[in-house]
Amino acid sequence: MIEEEVQDASVVVYKKKQRLQQALWLIYQQGVCTLSQLAKGVHTSVPSVTELV
Repeated sequence: MIEEEVQDASVVVYKKKQRLQQALWLIYQQGVCTLSQLAKGVHTSVPSVTELV
């Protein structure tokens, strides 16, 4: 049971890092972006992008 929780946590951490990389890449390509543009580009919600930033 504990092993499953660790695996689930690592998946969450992986996805969060992946979204951060996508957001940074989008900013690199487009320059200045709004939070809503980042959210669309990363395919997530504005509050999630706000947390990343």
